[in-house]
Amino acid sequence: MEWIVCDVIYIVKKDIYLIKLHAGPLNMMAEVVSTSPIYKDDRLYPIQDAKYLVNKNESRPVKVICASEYSASHWLSQKRICSHQLRQPSLLPAT
Repeated sequence: MEWIVCDVIYIVKKDIYLIKLHAGPLNMMAEVVSTSPIYKDDRLYPIQDAKYLVNKNESRPVKVICASEYSASHWLSQKRICSHQLRQPSLLPAT
């Protein structure tokens, strides 16, 4: 299933992205590891074992750490917490 990225939070302390996803009637949140930045309106395409390609680009894989149903209150709390940090994306490979 193809997922559309609706919003993105980069969590510096954990070096991960928290992304809000949409596909058909489903809205989800996922923590992912990525070697390159993830942006709003990117599309995630499944490949295998909780790994996805961003916009079908093989040089932009992401690995899903965990996913859950979208919760507006949890999402907004994470945005508030992370709004005060500096953005420093990872250079580590997604595994």
